[in-house]
Amino acid sequence: MSRIAIVCAVGLLAACGETAGSSSSNTASAPGITASEIKIGSTQPLTGPAAPGYSEIAPAANAYFQYVNAHGGIFGRKITYEYLDDGYNPTNTASVTRKLVLQDKVFAVFNALGTPTHLAVVDYLNSEKVPDLF
Repeated sequence: MSRIAIVCAVGLLAACGETAGSSSSNTASAPGITASEIKIGSTQPLTGPAAPGYSEIAPAANAYFQYVNAHGGIFGRKITYEYLDDGYNPTNTASVTRKLVLQDKVFAVFNALGTPTHLAVVDYLNSEKVPDLF
């Protein structure tokens, strides 16, 4: 198993472990996690200056999540992975990250690519308490 797959699996298992033991009387739940789904998001340079070397990372991660889903998911939950193009532009990264968090209600941001782009959103993700699996 690749290093990235291990990191992803451990992070998602840890996240599920916290909610799997919740009692039915607990009405609060983490955004992006239901009884049947774990929703994660990512920003990727699908276009722009970094695209030639990195635009296939998100589709590859998506293929892995589809494999996990085909084999039962994580504790029976399917992984929904949404990745958005930031063009390797920090301003775009901030905008699409806010969409992932506020509109798409992802549980975590996984493998968002790039130091300058990540620096544009790390404080926001921390303030929103969104796990950042960078």
